[in-house]
Amino acid sequence: MSEVPDYTADAVAALALASEHEHDFSGWLSSVVTAAVKARGGWDAFEGRPGSWEAALVERLVLPDWWEAPDPAPERPETAPEGM
Repeated sequence: MSEVPDYTADAVAALALASEHEHDFSGWLSSVVTAAVKARGGWDAFEGRPGSWEAALVERLVLPDWWEAPDPAPERPETAPEGM
């Protein structure tokens, strides 16, 4: 089995801690993932496997917060996932 990168272990610890303290953990997680996308300069940085079910779920998590982003917002994805 391969070794887990430090950032993965750090992320697991941060999520576990936040789940103990955040009343609305799902909303918090959505805002954190959205902030990460924006910090990387936009959606293009996360297109490692476009069309995968994982990418679709991340996009669904991020897009509701993205549309409410204060100006100036980074470039938005060109299309919203189905059902949005």
